[in-house]
Amino acid sequence: MEDIFPVRFRCPECGSSRIARIQWGRPSWDEGFRRALREGRVVLGSCFVEYDSPKWECRDCHARFGEAGFRALEFASGGERMPDHVAARRSSSSNRGELESSSVCGCFHCGVIFHPSLIEEWMEDAWDETAVCPFCGVDSVIGDRSGWPIKPAFLERMRRFWFADGEKGRSADARSADLPNASGSV
Repeated sequence: MEDIFPVRFRCPECGSSRIARIQWGRPSWDEGFRRALREGRVVLGSCFVEYDSPKWECRDCHARFGEAGFRALEFASGGERMPDHVAARRSSSSNRGELESSSVCGCFHCGVIFHPSLIEEWMEDAWDETAVCPFCGVDSVIGDRSGWPIKPAFLERMRRFWFADGEKGRSADARSADLPNASGSV
């Protein structure tokens, strides 16, 4: 029997392998697309791909996750590929499932790298919940399950791009200096 769910990963919410690609924009409606839709290999999104549009939907629990080709989008109108430190921001929202399956995560606002079990606060959004950094209180946390490097230099590049304000130029050590240590003291 033909495998109608050829995607070889599992839903981060329920573990199902029945994953369908979300079709954003106007579909072709040819026979191949209609067949994929009938078989559940494709589900319809909406007319427009938004900044945070997911790529996959679980056919069992209907969780939506992944990036809808975000890394392949052209950056601005200059025809350049979007730099990784810009595209990685997508992984900082609707990320509970991804972070809970990560072994390490980092905040690109304060630069702290930590274990995901330290996250206590989550903000609800349309698709999932978004982590709030336990050290600085900003929703700028990404995990290694996202595929992005959780390294100080990468987090710093992200911070400089997304938070180009009064903190520019502060090192990760300086930003972390006033955070509580493991015992809770400063």
